[in-house]
Amino acid sequence: FRSDKQHTDILADRAIDFIENRGDQPFFLFLSIYLPHLPWDAVPDEDRAHYEGKTLTVPDRAIFPETTMSDEKLRNLTRSYYANITCADRNIGRVLGALDTLGLTGTTLVFFIGDNGFNVGQHSLLGKGNGIILGTRDRRPNMFDHSVLVPFIVRWPGVVAAGSTSDAMVSTIDVLPTLIEITGAETGLRLDGTSMLPLLNGKRDAAWRNAWFDTYDMLYLKEDHMRMIRTDDWKLVFHFDAAGKPLPQRGHELFNLKADPRELQNLYASDDLEPLRQKLETRLRKWM
Repeated sequence: FRSDKQHTDILADRAIDFIENRGDQPFFLFLSIYLPHLPWDAVPDEDRAHYEGKTLTVPDRAIFPETTMSDEKLRNLTRSYYANITCADRNIGRVLGALDTLGLTGTTLVFFIGDNGFNVGQHSLLGKGNGIILGTRDRRPNMFDHSVLVPFIVRWPGVVAAGSTSDAMVSTIDVLPTLIEITGAETGLRLDGTSMLPLLNGKRDAAWRNAWFDTYDMLYLKEDHMRMIRTDDWKLVFHFDAAGKPLPQRGHELFNLKADPRELQNLYASDDLEPLRQKLETRLRKWM
């Protein structure tokens, strides 16, 4: 089904049909669009047409000598990636348009969230945490921001101001606690996430998390088992083998995200940063 060029349109059709035939009851709709996950062939020609013949800017890969892919081939990949995003956006727009037509916009809370990031030439990679080095069959396990950050958009008229932004660290694990608080549901569940309702109301107190912890295990192709702590300014990533021992061929990573947002300079071995590194390592190991 996902190889059909119309599969995203079909999913949107079904979502719209569900909304139109919901009756007078409150409703919950979970619409999971596959795009822009690889492979990128299954999009209509109308979505590709926006980028055909365009000379797109691609990331500079001069500092990554291991890549052998030409700029033009990377531009073709980028055109396909953009076409997939356009297809997804167009169909999300159709669903939102149905809410408008039915007069439901003002009473409907919408979350738009991706499930992982993606490199299209950044760090000379194609993919996420298991990205392929462009022009090769080798992979570079990573937890770069391009791999782990995702779109996270909320539309809630009358509560969330249009065009407002937040730099708070939030995650998909925060969605369920948020919905539970909004609806007043009694679940008795013990959840890892935290309700975002104060953030949605424009309030952020000191109790909100100031760091994010995450994992990525390469269960095949590579042996890296990665553990990460990310603050506003710094990121520390451990690369372990399956036994929990450091991988000498990879090495741990420390990035200054303010000074080096592209994460090109690994500062893990810097003696000047030893106190900071130890502080981050202590927090990460405690979480692990």
